[in-house]
Amino acid sequence: MAVEYQRRQITVDEYYRMAEAGIFGPDERLELVEGELIVMPSMNPPHFSSVARLTRLLVTRFGDSAVVTPQLPIRISKISEPVPDFAILHASEDFYGTKRAKAAEVYALVECADSSLRFDRGLKLRVYAKAGVAEYWIVNLNERCVEVHRNPHDLGYAERTVALEGDSLAFVAFPDCVFTVDEILGPRLDLPDGD
Repeated sequence: MAVEYQRRQITVDEYYRMAEAGIFGPDERLELVEGELIVMPSMNPPHFSSVARLTRLLVTRFGDSAVVTPQLPIRISKISEPVPDFAILHASEDFYGTKRAKAAEVYALVECADSSLRFDRGLKLRVYAKAGVAEYWIVNLNERCVEVHRNPHDLGYAERTVALEGDSLAFVAFPDCVFTVDEILGPRLDLPDGD
């Protein structure tokens, strides 16, 4: 007779207690998604460049109208606290110094994806949609486009559009703040062998 094994999900609170107890190394890149710890790979140069470019672009464009957080955790549910590349949050005078940002304070989330594309299009997309995150962009570094997901429901997003080089786009919450795909992606990078 086969033994049926059960998985035991950990909660965000348990995750923090584990971190405080020193169970994780200080340089480990972890995310808690649906009760499971996900070890995130280190950033390659194109991903690093994309995050650096978008940090400057988003912070400059939004100014005081939103809080832009690069690579900081967002509590999505009791068992999920992912670390999106960017969260565009409701303005907060103390910059969320007295509470953690939650899904209700999110205008949009943005992921820069190359090696993580399958994960960002799959599990992360479903988790963000189920939590009611209104808008989710995937900056697809492999195909040089921006995938825009809107109108969340329990299984995903009802609307998906793809913006290509030469196109412009804006977040629903900030329709007058227009971005071009070209400025989001930056120039094509030819990496030397070995990078």
